[in-house]
Amino acid sequence: MFQSFVFFAVWNSCFALVGGLLTITLEPATAADGIAEIKAFMNGTHVKRFLKLRTILVKIVGTILAACSGLASGSEGPLIHIGAGIASGVTRGDKVQSLCFEFSPAILGRFHNDRDRRHFISAGAGAGMAAAFGAPIGGVLFVLEETSNAWTPQLIWHMFTAALVATVSLAFIKADLNSGDVSLAGLLSFGTTNTAPIYWWEIIMFVVVGIFGGIVGGVFNRAVSLLSLVRPRNNLLRALEVFSISLITSASIFYLVVLNPCLPLQIPSINRGMQMGCDVGQYNELATLLFGHHELSISRMMTQAWPFSPYSIASMLKAAAVTFVLMLVTFGAHIPTGIFMPCVFIGSCLGRVVGEYVKLYVDPRVFAGIYALAGASAVLGGVQRGTISLVIIMIEGTGNVHSLLPVVVSTCVANLVGNFFGKEGLYDVLIKRKKLRFLPHVPDSFMSLCFVGDVMSRPVVSFKVIEKIGDIVDVLRSCSHNGFPVVSVEDEKDPSSTPAGRMEGTILRSTLRTLLSARSLIHHRKPRFLYLFISPSLTVSVSLFCFLFLSSF
Repeated sequence: MFQSFVFFAVWNSCFALVGGLLTITLEPATAADGIAEIKAFMNGTHVKRFLKLRTILVKIVGTILAACSGLASGSEGPLIHIGAGIASGVTRGDKVQSLCFEFSPAILGRFHNDRDRRHFISAGAGAGMAAAFGAPIGGVLFVLEETSNAWTPQLIWHMFTAALVATVSLAFIKADLNSGDVSLAGLLSFGTTNTAPIYWWEIIMFVVVGIFGGIVGGVFNRAVSLLSLVRPRNNLLRALEVFSISLITSASIFYLVVLNPCLPLQIPSINRGMQMGCDVGQYNELATLLFGHHELSISRMMTQAWPFSPYSIASMLKAAAVTFVLMLVTFGAHIPTGIFMPCVFIGSCLGRVVGEYVKLYVDPRVFAGIYALAGASAVLGGVQRGTISLVIIMIEGTGNVHSLLPVVVSTCVANLVGNFFGKEGLYDVLIKRKKLRFLPHVPDSFMSLCFVGDVMSRPVVSFKVIEKIGDIVDVLRSCSHNGFPVVSVEDEKDPSSTPAGRMEGTILRSTLRTLLSARSLIHHRKPRFLYLFISPSLTVSVSLFCFLFLSSF
C-alpha cells in the first residue's frame, strides 16, 4: 500500500511542480483563475502582461497540468481567462498579421481600438464561461454581472454570439463521448434533475441550505484574504509551496480513502464504485467520491433518487470537509487553478446531506437531489456573491426550470448570509490583496465631504480653451500628469488673459499627444492655436479619428 501511495504522490507532484515552475518562471500572471484581473481591467486598470500571447499559452498548459495533478481545483475559471486572452489577441491586428499573413490590415485594424478590445474581451470571457458549463445565457450574464461596466445592446449581442458558438462547438466535440448526445454541452454538466414535486414547507429547508452555503463562502473568502498575507514572495519558496500542497493533497486523500471501510455493492449495474483495495463485490465510497470523476459524482448526487442514496451521509461530509481545506490552500498558489468545480462539489455534498436528513426525519417523499443542486448554488453564491448569473447557469446546467425556486432561494440566502462575513465577494477580495486599482460603482460615503482641492496637487497645471502648441509641448515635457483641467479665460481671443476660475472640462495626455502628432497641426511654421474640445464624446471621436488616420500610414 505504501508503494502505491509513493507512486500516486510522485505522479501528482510531478504534474503540479511542472505547472508551478511554468507559472513562476515564465508568466506569474497565470496564477489562480485570472477573473479578478479581468474585472480590474474592464474597470479601467492596466494589468501588465495578463493578456499577452505567452501568458495565455502558459495558462493553457498550466491548467492542463493542474487538472492532471489531482489538486482541489477546476479548469472552469482559467478557461474564462483563456477566452478573454484569445479575444484580446484578435484586436491586436499588427501582431496577429505577423503570424497569419493571409489576414489583411483592413480586417484586423478595424478592431485595434479600446472600445472594440473591451467588447472582444467581454465576449471571450463569456465564451469561456459558456463552454465551462454549457450555459451561453449564463456566461453572458456572468460577465455582465461580474466584470463588465457598460451594458449596450451591441455588447450583449456580441457576447451572446460568442458564447453560443463556444457552447455549440464544445457540444459537437463531446458528442462522440456521449453517444452522439449534444445536450451535455459544458465541461461541467450536472445532468437532468428529477421532476419530483417540491412542497411548500421545503422552502424552509432550502433557506437552511442557503445559510450553510453563505457560511462556507464567507469563511472561505476570509481565509483566502488572510492566507494571501503569508504566501511566499520568493520564487523558490513558491515552487516549494506548490510541491508541498500537492504532497498534502495526495496524502490526505489517499489515506482518508484507505481508512474508509468497504461497502457491498447493492445493485452492480447502478451502484458502480471504485474498489481501492476492497474485495470482489465491494467498493469504497470515498474512493468513488474523491478519486472518481467529480462531474459524475456531482451528477449522481443531483439526479439519483432510486433505489438508494448514491453516497452515505458520513462519506459526503468527509469529502466536503477535505475538499474545502484543500481548495483553501490550493487557491492562491502559483499555478492556474479555479474554484467552480470544488465549490459545486462541496455544495452538492452539503445539500445532499440536508436532503437525506429531511427525507429520513421529515418526509420520505422528498427528492434529495434537488437539495444537492441548491447546495451547489448556495456555495457559489456565498463565495462569489453573484445571483442572477449563478441561477441561470445552474438552470441551464440541469436543463430543468422545475428547480428554479430552490436555486433562487438558496442563492439569495447565501448571498445575504455571506455579507455578514464581509460585503465583498472573492474577486473583490483578490483585487484588494493584489493591489489592483478598482473604481467601485457606488462611491464611499466620506467622498461627499471632500472637495477637489483636498486631493489635488499644487500648483495646478491647467490649459486654457485656446492654447499655443509650443506651450502645450512645454507643459507635457515639464510634468507627468495623465490629465489636465481646461479652464475658461476672460477673453478667449487674447491668449494672455488670466483664467476666470471656471472649469470647462478635462483632457487626457494621450489625447493631446494624438492631436499633436497629426500632420495637419504642424504644416504651418507660424504659431497656431489648438482648441481643446472638452465634450467627452467629441474628444473621444477626435482622438479615435486621429489614431485611425495615423495608423493608416
